[in-house]
Amino acid sequence: QLISDLKKNQTTSLDITDVVSECEIYLTEPISKILKETAEKREAKLSTSKSIQEKVAKEIVTLPTHPNITKRDLDKIIKTVNKFS
Repeated sequence: QLISDLKKNQTTSLDITDVVSECEIYLTEPISKILKETAEKREAKLSTSKSIQEKVAKEIVTLPTHPNITKRDLDKIIKTVNKFS
């Protein structure tokens, strides 16, 4: 009824009971189950993301670069990298 009143531009008083009862129409499962599944999916994504990050961290080297790097810093970077070759 609330939605019908709003569509007809009729004045209606809203309280939380009206809003909740209207929302229940759209929920096919209990909200606790929906929230649990959402949390489980988020955790799975984080776990996958973490394992990918750990793998990439072992395979990629990021060298410090910026416009203000000094010759001294550059020499130090080169010496450090050459230790691993």
